[in-house]
Amino acid sequence: MKFNIFFKNIYSIIWILLPFIFVTLILVSCQDENESSVSNINHKTMFQGYSDAQIEDELILFLNQLDTIRNDSNDPLADEVLELEPILWYLEACVNYKYGVSVQPELVKIDTSYVNFIVSGTTYKLGDVQVSYDAVVDSIAAYFYELREEEKYFLMTNISVANQTSQNITLQVISYFTLNGIIPDVNDYDWYWGFELGQCGTHNESPLDATDIIMRGANASIYIPAPEFYYTDIQIGYSGYPYTILNNNNEPLGFYSPAYTYQNCISEEEISFFTSGLISIGESNIPNNLEICSYFVEPLATLWVDHPNYRFHSAKVTCGIHHYRTQSVESLPNNQNNI
Repeated sequence: MKFNIFFKNIYSIIWILLPFIFVTLILVSCQDENESSVSNINHKTMFQGYSDAQIEDELILFLNQLDTIRNDSNDPLADEVLELEPILWYLEACVNYKYGVSVQPELVKIDTSYVNFIVSGTTYKLGDVQVSYDAVVDSIAAYFYELREEEKYFLMTNISVANQTSQNITLQVISYFTLNGIIPDVNDYDWYWGFELGQCGTHNESPLDATDIIMRGANASIYIPAPEFYYTDIQIGYSGYPYTILNNNNEPLGFYSPAYTYQNCISEEEISFFTSGLISIGESNIPNNLEICSYFVEPLATLWVDHPNYRFHSAKVTCGIHHYRTQSVESLPNNQNNI
């Protein structure tokens, strides 16, 4: 009875506040777009209505400012103050613009690193942004040059705040890479589900497995525009276990094998089915105004007492906005001290 009274009171309060919320939304939407403070402006609307060429000019200007500070830390630009949200957008967009390669992803690798951003209360200076930007690039390059494959590419990064105090912000840097030209062109055979065991029976093409085949197949569905492009506004569209999602025939769209033998084998037909299922999951979970950038698949197994040796695939679908660029992509700096 008390719960019913509580919810009735909440319901009444909401109806009372609705007119005030509506008026507030109207006032916010009518604010001057050229307002100098951008603290409350979502970074996706920072350049609303801008062409790709105009956004590119903004990024080049920002990178030039960082170069100026890098060459002279006493330059007045170093004391310029920005809001945190635009800083995060610029850091991510500039790294992707400068180093992100325009290529069809195949075998995606993901690395997560953390970079410190020194602050003073709520003051964020461009000089500190320059230091953090260089640290972000170094962290990405360190992982990139650890990859020994010949055909490797940096695709994009997603930068967000992991932790914040009055003196320091910890930036989370999630970076995406792809290894291409590794999987054979013809896949008319079955593959072990995971553990890089290669083809069923023979173990040929190890260290590959069905997760890699499914990942490459899903990534082949991504629209890759030509000429050169890069991504901004990176975010996760889907992250989970594809087998938990069913189609109209009540069939799981991903691989899941309870308590089978150690070396589970997935047939050609199943690989095609799971690949199509993953694509369907990705396309059903694209945030508004974004597009799919990459599919990532990995094999997992449990050691739970009640579910021993369950095997399944997990997946992550990353989305963003692609922009064309006129300048060529640059190579990541190969700083051996960070490797």
